[in-house]
Amino acid sequence: MRSRQYIERRSLLRTLMGSAALLGAATLAGCQTDFLPDVASKANAPIPPKLLAEIAKKNMAVGSPILLRVFKTEAELEVWKQDRKGRFALLKTYRSANGRAISVRRSAKATGRRRRASMTSRRGR
Repeated sequence: MRSRQYIERRSLLRTLMGSAALLGAATLAGCQTDFLPDVASKANAPIPPKLLAEIAKKNMAVGSPILLRVFKTEAELEVWKQDRKGRFALLKTYRSANGRAISVRRSAKATGRRRRASMTSRRGR
């Protein structure tokens, strides 16, 4: 009986170690970007001169933070950028290419916060 438990534990351990090795390999494989040459070139592309002029006109630094706002039903994406005073100002608005609503996935945490906020406001009535 004791040897049977030993064999079961050993096979379980072997299965867990194999799973961990596969998970590790899959994780490291996800870091390889050699098969995506377009992504690196697009991410490192220079900022167009027209956009640089607009950034300078609105008193913004090129390296300042940005904020993105997505409006699903209007199919718009707004790019807000921090100006030299520290306030965010609208830099550019992009419309969806096909004119349809933009699909955005919300995390469960964000929806949970919204539900809690609406529940507390209902209780206060």
